Order: sequence, then C-alpha cells, then structure tokens
Amino acid sequence: MKDYTRGDTIWCKATFRDEDDLLIDPSSIWGAIYDSSSTVVNSFTGMTKVSTGQYKYAWQSSRGSASGVAAFEANGTAGAKVYVRREILFKLV
Repeated sequence: MKDYTRGDTIWCKATFRDEDDLLIDPSSIWGAIYDSSSTVVNSFTGMTKVSTGQYKYAWQSSRGSASGVAAFEANGTAGAKVYVRREILFKLV
C-alpha cells in the first residue's frame, strides 16, 4: 500500500474483466473514494481509458482529508451486467 500526503493528486486505476477473465470496456463507469470510516469523500462518473479494460482516474485529495487507509471503487456496465472493482488503494498521511 502506498502512502500519500494529504493534498496530493492520486491516480486510481481499475481493470475490468468479464466472467471469462477477458478484458472488457464498460459502456459506462462510475465510482467513489471512501475514507477509513467508509464515508464517501468523492464520487465520479467516467474514467480515462488507458487500453482495453484498463482505466484511470485522478483524485485531488485535500489537505483537510482525514488520514488513514482509503478505498477506491469503480463500477462499470457492460451489456446488462454491472462489474465492480474495489480495492484498498492508498493511505493518507
């Protein structure tokens, strides 16, 4: 787990795969960043596509952000299915 200083820009990454473990591009993506008490501190729609199935999102933390472990969650819709990717991503210090 990587440590970031409050106020840093944090690049959040998500990989979307189907049930056959093949990389997929969702037709829509949304998600959130949670603080250590599971409170949403940022929600978003859309991410930047890096390559098939690979996406990134830049979150600008604030100097007033709570310190501790934070989680990043990205959700994507492909066809009639919703794919969820949640990871413990970083620690704000």
